[in-house]
Amino acid sequence: MATAAYPTKKLKTCADAVAQLATENDAGSRKLLRDARLNKVDVVGTKATITSTASGPLKLTRLGGRWVITKGLY
Repeated sequence: MATAAYPTKKLKTCADAVAQLATENDAGSRKLLRDARLNKVDVVGTKATITSTASGPLKLTRLGGRWVITKGLY
């Protein structure tokens, strides 16, 4: 998964990214992510904002052909 904290991870699928994320979080955080529902997704060019039940606004940026989480996961 590509995040600002982990820019060099090279995972091929969304399932791989979720599995990696799960290994990096405790049980409470995993439950919060597992139960999350997306409320709104706004994409403008190479920037996106996602609101969900899991966290405040999640900011993403498209870099090198991949979406990277840049702010707001927790």
